Amino acid sequence: ECNNNQIVSLDLGNNNLLSYLNCSYNSLISLNVSNTKLETLYCNNNSLISLDVSNIQELIYLSCHDNLLSVLNLTGITGLDFLFCSNNQLTSLNLNENTASFGYSIVDCQNNLLTNLICTIPINQLSCGNNPLTNLEVSYLSFLSVSNTLLTSLNLNNTGINGLISLYCQDNNQLTSVFLKNGRKLLILI
Repeated sequence: ECNNNQIVSLDLGNNNLLSYLNCSYNSLISLNVSNTKLETLYCNNNSLISLDVSNIQELIYLSCHDNLLSVLNLTGITGLDFLFCSNNQLTSLNLNENTASFGYSIVDCQNNLLTNLICTIPINQLSCGNNPLTNLEVSYLSFLSVSNTLLTSLNLNNTGINGLISLYCQDNNQLTSVFLKNGRKLLILI
């Protein structure tokens, strides 16, 4: 725990026993966590431009929201369950790197610069609004929030989402059509 300080640079790259780190609410512009065994990383509310957590196979929980991230490298992470990367400047996000059969519990990537978001593995809750999205391809969802995008069509027919319970697509979308052929469990549509 080193959160709520004025730390600008943090190099823990050779600490191969580190499993938990909270360095949020600092002034970080540089963070090295390579060669760690992190399971939980809180580095939100900093000034990070890039974050490389690639090959930290143990990483389960990543909170890197409210930074200046334009690059987030998730390559080689096999069991990430919770990803909070909202309020950054991400132009791309590869969620298909996760090879765990259960996929993600929560992905929150709102308020970025994403135009294309494709995920073929399960996500229980996906919040991807406030992005200039023109393409969204997702599978196996229970909750989807996709407000304030550039999407003109939302096709959830053939994506295996029989468990979709909540769909929030209100507020400043360009939607002219929404297809929900398999939405038998849908309880909330806003």
